[in-house]
Amino acid sequence: MYANIWKIRVRGDIDGKSRLIVFLEADNNNRAVNNLSAFISAVSKCGLPSRTRTDK
Repeated sequence: MYANIWKIRVRGDIDGKSRLIVFLEADNNNRAVNNLSAFISAVSKCGLPSRTRTDK
């Protein structure tokens, strides 16, 4: 989701089976390092997922 007026990028991850929100973050950019950092943080808390899916 992208709020054009405030330049905010929201990223998140939801467990497909339990529908648990693993992480949800808001930031002012969409750099790959920020996305990777959020994913690694979620993996350290919840464990490695068996599979992942992404969209553009």
